[in-house]
Amino acid sequence: MKRHGKLLLGIVGAIVALVMIVIVVVATFDWNRAKPWVVATVSQAIGRSLVTGRAARPLVRRVVRGADAGGRDGRGAAGAAVRKLATSDRER
Repeated sequence: MKRHGKLLLGIVGAIVALVMIVIVVVATFDWNRAKPWVVATVSQAIGRSLVTGRAARPLVRRVVRGADAGGRDGRGAAGAAVRKLATSDRER
């Protein structure tokens, strides 16, 4: 492989690795730990107090797959849990 090809492959590989690291950090980070800092920063920026009434939810929900999920229609035990969670989110 030519020198330019190796360099380009290395740069593309580094960018892909960086994107994957960012995705993992965002998906696994506990946003409630950052909540006080976000509230203080936003309050200072807008000049008013910011009130958040509930815990921060993850951006990505985990999807249950397999025999317990009950197929595509979600009628298994895990599907019932997901439906219960979805309706409790709407009631808030």
